[in-house]
Amino acid sequence: MASMLASGDSLAVDESQRRWLRRRVLTWFDEQGRSFPWRVTDDPYAVLIAELLLQRTRADLVPTVFERFIRRYPDARALAEADPAEVVDALRPLGLLHRSARLPNLGRMLLDRFGGSVPSGESDLRSLPGVGRYVANAVLVVAFGRRRPLLDPNVIRLLGRAFGVASARTRAREDARMWGTLAELLPRRRSREFALGLIDLGAVVCVARRPRCLACPLRQRCIAFREGLVTPADPNGR
Repeated sequence: MASMLASGDSLAVDESQRRWLRRRVLTWFDEQGRSFPWRVTDDPYAVLIAELLLQRTRADLVPTVFERFIRRYPDARALAEADPAEVVDALRPLGLLHRSARLPNLGRMLLDRFGGSVPSGESDLRSLPGVGRYVANAVLVVAFGRRRPLLDPNVIRLLGRAFGVASARTRAREDARMWGTLAELLPRRRSREFALGLIDLGAVVCVARRPRCLACPLRQRCIAFREGLVTPADPNGR
């Protein structure tokens, strides 16, 4: 397998390896990718709310709360006029109450600065409360179809196990080289599906404990699987 060596702002990845990874991930995603309500909407506001709710929260806990929240606060104006205590109460099942409390402020900022619309530029998105690089990119990818990397803990774990891509920084999500590597892996076509496919693979197959290696489309070239660095679940997922 081609090695990945430090190079500028990314980790060099052999082009044949990139093509192999893209094919594998896209095929798997087409067959087994997860379906969420915020992935099938064309409303940037709904996508932004979903990504904020997903912060430090398991994705499977979010759909019911998200759909109820969007019905109650369907746009920036409704959110801006909301009682902060009621917003906190609506999102209480997800925890992180400080995150919930700032959402009405997000609605007001969208109204005051962007006429109630969610902006389509990264710098404008990152000027919103609670929106960092990942959330901004996720909105651009899911809502606007942009070609952007999505580096989350699932993807970091997957890249580390499969290809030995690791960050020397304590917070890998803040490592520019990790973001650069992932950006280089994105295909020209179907980059949205590829980005979401990496996330889903890490979330449901390459899990933190007892990964489902025998169900993984990357095991053929996975360093951790080949060298016995992980303890896989049995074929039944136990």
